[in-house]
Amino acid sequence: MKKLCIILGALSMCISVAAANKITGKVTDGNKNQGVEYANVSLLTNDSTFITGAATDNNGNFQLKEVKDGDYILCIACIGYENSYLSIRNLKTNLQLGELPLSPSDVLLEGVTITASPVIKKTDRQIILPTEMQTKAASNGLTLLRNMQLARIIVNPIDNSITVSGGDNVQLRINGVEVTQAEVTAIRPADVIRIEYIDNPGARYGNAGAVLNYIVKRREAGGNISADLSNEMTSMGYGEHNLAAKYNFNKSEISTTAYWGRRDLKWTRETYESFRFPEVY
Repeated sequence: MKKLCIILGALSMCISVAAANKITGKVTDGNKNQGVEYANVSLLTNDSTFITGAATDNNGNFQLKEVKDGDYILCIACIGYENSYLSIRNLKTNLQLGELPLSPSDVLLEGVTITASPVIKKTDRQIILPTEMQTKAASNGLTLLRNMQLARIIVNPIDNSITVSGGDNVQLRINGVEVTQAEVTAIRPADVIRIEYIDNPGARYGNAGAVLNYIVKRREAGGNISADLSNEMTSMGYGEHNLAAKYNFNKSEISTTAYWGRRDLKWTRETYESFRFPEVY
């Protein structure tokens, strides 16, 4: 009896193994006639139930193992190609499908835009990267700073003074060298790579309320002239004007800045007073 059970078990295993079929093939590009790598090959039932799957190798070859007898749908999908479907009827043995060509898709994939955070936080400072919109809307280094709207930094639109909330002064630097406000005004926004913002500088920077270090491109040829005449109030006789010129040659730079603060103000004050006295009876 025990021998009979062993024989029957062995026969059932043989039948099960015999019923496990193998499907092989090669996925190719219909135009270039070469293998397509990393294409997804899926075996589905007629009601789209997933059975098994595999990815093609570097030459486009694939292999599906231990597939039971039956009817199936073979689906091949790959980015840049149209999906391909093949009907397999009455599978009872190993199946070699040969080359399976894919048609390139007519739909082009749009480019992927990766947007990184414009603020990188370090232990002792923040690194702010100006956006393209902020740069295009700016006319100089100060207006760029105003567009970036840094926390605690206040840029006065009248006299272009830069302070932190509370009234403390802000130390300005260009590529690590301390500069004046006029020199920052002379910066071309397109030349600014980043701004390093130290909001708690301490004694190292002379107890300034904050430090703004403009990191700009180092040019070795050419120059530019910039002017800021936007703060003009003609009717009031008030104006804040800046003119800057810069010339670069190799590692040398010659620059000059000019400032004109117009103050021909003429004020007329008219005061009207009304006096009301109690009535006398």
